[in-house]
Amino acid sequence: MTMPNERRYSVNMTRQFLLDLLDPKKTPRVPSAVRKEAGRCLRHYPGEYHMLKASEEAPTVFGEWDDWHEKLDKDEQAPEPFGDGNWDAHIIHNDG
Repeated sequence: MTMPNERRYSVNMTRQFLLDLLDPKKTPRVPSAVRKEAGRCLRHYPGEYHMLKASEEAPTVFGEWDDWHEKLDKDEQAPEPFGDGNWDAHIIHNDG
């Protein structure tokens, strides 16, 4: 059974994976079609702000946000939350 904090972690890690696909320095030799698709997927992907709102409005789905910070305090290997959801459009899309 997936726990709410595991679900939130998965969403955050998927966002970071997609962001990494956009960066040729982090992911060399990725075809441009894959990079473009990653950008399209990120266009409406929930950022940190939206994940916080989701945890407040649906704690049984995404967990209490405080448990994230408790995990960070207990475990040095805990991942950091990613982004705030306010990405520059030109970073994700090559439209200017």
